Amino acid sequence: MAAPPAVGETKNYFARFGTLVWLSLAQLVRSPSHSRRAEAARRAARHVLWLSAGLGAAIIVLMYAIDAWEIAQMPKRGTPSLWWLRILTDFGKDEYVL
Repeated sequence: MAAPPAVGETKNYFARFGTLVWLSLAQLVRSPSHSRRAEAARRAARHVLWLSAGLGAAIIVLMYAIDAWEIAQMPKRGTPSLWWLRILTDFGKDEYVL
């Protein structure tokens, strides 16, 4: 047995979809009606603060760990095996252009 439609009997898919989106957004935007909404807002703010602090710390640790390892793996300046990179970087030097 089918449930009675909550939204009008429109046969058009896009009209039904638009109505559903509109009603969903209206439900998300309206003010909360729960009695403990202030407590929930404080808890959500605390969780966002901890999440942002944890992500910031993780980014700093990963940047240091990965970048320090990558820089240690780089060859020294003037290494003969990097001659082809020196040719590419010499194109931008002004003493060769003048």
